[in-house]
Amino acid sequence: MKTDSDDKKKEIMDRDCEDFIEYQIEINKYVDRKNKLDDDIQQIFNIVYGQYIPGMQQKLESDSEFKKIKDNADSVELLKIIERISYNYQPHEYTPLGAWDDLDKLGRTRQSDEMNESEQFEKFKTVIKVYKVSGIDFPLLCTHTVDISMRTLREEGVNACKGTYKGNTSGKESYLNLNDVTKALVNERAEDICIVTRLLSLASNKKLVASKQELKNDLVKGKDNYPQTITNMLNFLEKHYLATQKVTSHVQKNQDRIHNQWISEAKN
Repeated sequence: MKTDSDDKKKEIMDRDCEDFIEYQIEINKYVDRKNKLDDDIQQIFNIVYGQYIPGMQQKLESDSEFKKIKDNADSVELLKIIERISYNYQPHEYTPLGAWDDLDKLGRTRQSDEMNESEQFEKFKTVIKVYKVSGIDFPLLCTHTVDISMRTLREEGVNACKGTYKGNTSGKESYLNLNDVTKALVNERAEDICIVTRLLSLASNKKLVASKQELKNDLVKGKDNYPQTITNMLNFLEKHYLATQKVTSHVQKNQDRIHNQWISEAKN
């Protein structure tokens, strides 16, 4: 190492020293990895884009963001456009009719007794995506979910969430009068409440009928234990499904014991 005459604290690396040679080797490795990564990213973009027929490619190219996405070979954003185009079905007859059709589809995503909770949730998420592009706004689907959302956020310390959707008699402390930031928080929570409530209603009754009834009974007693976030809902489904499995297993063992005992006595 050499010392710079202008700054004794600054050291200049000798180009012939071992440290400098190792540094150059590491730099070259980095450049090679970066070039390979850039090539791979471009290839992924080309593969994804090349799989679609000319009609679909034309739709992609008509998107205002496509040129920028193509220049950057941004496969993630490309997939987002593809998803948006694929789900953005609009009926030829009447747009609101498409929204009601999607509501009907959501009602048909009932969990079968054989389907586990994760499979049901993945199926449900797909329908929700279609649901959103149909123009359905979860917060406005039911004003009660907005009221619950505002109350819950207020209890969590978001003081700006005063009132309800309608507000008081003078129209103050209304959801419609919230600022954009607070309204966004309310919308996000209201959407979660709407989704998890529907997910719960469509869960298998065979698996969760007792748990559903327990939630209703608690509400009558003044305790609102209904899940209000997707995470809480998934935890609820898993916890209560396991509990149901234990009870079912216990009942089955008793039935088997009684059955075996009956056979044994019959033989004697």
